[in-house]
Amino acid sequence: MSNSEKFRNPDYENPDIREIFPKEEKHFNPWLASEDGLKVLGNAIGHDLVLRNMEKRIGPFEADIVAEIADSADEAPVVIEVQLGKSNHDHLGKVLTYAASLKAKVIVFVATEFTEEHRQALDWLNENTNEEREFYGLEIFPQRIDKGKTHISLKTISRPNQLRTILQKKARGEFSPTKQKQMQFWEELQENNLKKYKNLRFQTPRPQHWNSMTLGKAGVHMSVTYILQDPRIGCEIYLSGEQAKLNYDQLIKKKEQIEKEVGNALSWERLDDKGKIASRIALYKKVNNLDEPVERQEALDWLGGTASRFADVFIPLIRLL
Repeated sequence: MSNSEKFRNPDYENPDIREIFPKEEKHFNPWLASEDGLKVLGNAIGHDLVLRNMEKRIGPFEADIVAEIADSADEAPVVIEVQLGKSNHDHLGKVLTYAASLKAKVIVFVATEFTEEHRQALDWLNENTNEEREFYGLEIFPQRIDKGKTHISLKTISRPNQLRTILQKKARGEFSPTKQKQMQFWEELQENNLKKYKNLRFQTPRPQHWNSMTLGKAGVHMSVTYILQDPRIGCEIYLSGEQAKLNYDQLIKKKEQIEKEVGNALSWERLDDKGKIASRIALYKKVNNLDEPVERQEALDWLGGTASRFADVFIPLIRLL
């Protein structure tokens, strides 16, 4: 069974990618290089990306997409090679050539399907090259969902050991100021608050705007969030995958009960307008200056207590979905 077949669901139509994007250079690549496309790609590899070039000339060749990591002091490019078809040696060789020429630190190979040999090659590169280099293999997974809308996912089939990379970058002081703030905040939350609550088991802190924990059901997570630009903090139940809308509809039937037990009115976000196979139930809190010690401690206390209440209220309900 191919990696793509593992994700197929009979409840949704799984069209051929060329029905949506007939030509790679003319249709798919411009979408992937767009703000929406780079957001999908960035979510898959764990980096916020901004476009630098399309069809970047490198000797006699052209790299499909060259991007960079947003808010990063490191100017090394992100090289992205696309193949609308099963992976082959030609495209794998191209992305490595472009990476060497541009001295890229993040290398992304996107294909409709990967052979096992090419997946193993990317895994080998991640295990045996300098830890500063990150190699990703992403499979394109299109679906037609409600009202004929098309949703494009990128499924990660090869990636570096993320925790090792994070710890190494932290030790070398390579995070941007934004990433440093995020990492420090989650470490403080883990150390000062979450240990108080037996029902919370969040992941190891990472330099991103959220930290998550599973809730015992596929496609359902609880996250705490810290948005610096807004600025605000929040706690949310995030529902993803083919059952997201169905699960959301079951939970919203118990809205009055849930909000009474949580102790607050919640933001119920079905996300229909975004064409996503996802929904969100959240509680947000505006903040002013989390560099100020008293407000920072209040924010940490609020997040810990709110996450614990969310776990108490939602876990029993999610087990019934």
